Amino acid sequence: MAKDVAAIKLYERNGWQVLGSFIHEYGHGLSREALALVGPD
Repeated sequence: MAKDVAAIKLYERNGWQVLGSFIHEYGHGLSREALALVGPD
């Protein structure tokens, strides 16, 4: 989730790249911004 800044920075330090963001819908009408990442080769 986009709110997890420390986790995102950890992934980026380990070679992951953020491709973009999207809205993750869950539960009964709940949603959060999420990020799509791709791992290193």
